[in-house]
Amino acid sequence: MIVPWPAGVGTDAAARVLSQAMSKRLKVPVQVINKPGAGAVTGTNEFVKAKPDGYTIGSINIGPAVTQIIAGNAPYGFADMEPIGIYNVLPFIVMAKADAPFKSMKDLAAFAKQAGREVILGNFGPGAVPTQTRHVVSIRRLRNMRNDRHRGNPGPSRSRPDRGGESHEQDHHDLLFEIQDPVARLGHLTRG
Repeated sequence: MIVPWPAGVGTDAAARVLSQAMSKRLKVPVQVINKPGAGAVTGTNEFVKAKPDGYTIGSINIGPAVTQIIAGNAPYGFADMEPIGIYNVLPFIVMAKADAPFKSMKDLAAFAKQAGREVILGNFGPGAVPTQTRHVVSIRRLRNMRNDRHRGNPGPSRSRPDRGGESHEQDHHDLLFEIQDPVARLGHLTRG
């Protein structure tokens, strides 16, 4: 089972639970192979190009299966995949620092209008579902927003006093907007 995301993220964890259940039911080993890169296009492309012999399946979500194709970032198309089931649904999460001046989406809209600067939104990149959704949201309500692609899985965090208070790659997002397993973000939520 090819998972086009890094080991340890919510999609990977769900695929590992599924692979164990499949192994038990099918009485053959089902192994998860992580192939991250290019917004999940790398692993999805490997899955799509695999020999159609029934031995390779993909744990593909809407990002690489739909938005990357629409964005023109994928060397494959809709006809190259056939869905066989849904086993996991992940919610959108909008997270901000505990000390952010907004506590609701209504507060965020007001802050975006009054901030005197763009609100910086951390996400996984231009073809990602949350980024595409953010475009719709910003068009309708939060016009004063800028996307900023982050690396890995950082959440919104404070500037680093040990670095002179300056902003660094993972320290400058006002909020993070993703599709994620809330459990995967628990550390960020409990640390503020």
